[in-house]
Amino acid sequence: MLTTAQADGAIRSNPCDGSRVAASPKAEMVFLTAEQVETLTKRLDDLHRSAVDRP
Repeated sequence: MLTTAQADGAIRSNPCDGSRVAASPKAEMVFLTAEQVETLTKRLDDLHRSAVDRP
C-alpha cells in the first residue's frame, strides 16, 4: 500500500523500504481424528455445527 502511495505521489518515500520482517517459526500442524471431530460436532450449537458437520 505504501509503495502505491509513493508511486501515486501521495508520500515522498516509503518508510518501510529496506525493512525486513523476521520469519516466524513453522508450527507443527495438528489434525483432529474423526472421533474428535464427531465429539466437537455434538458439542456445538446448531449455528456453528454446520461448519463441521458432514452433509
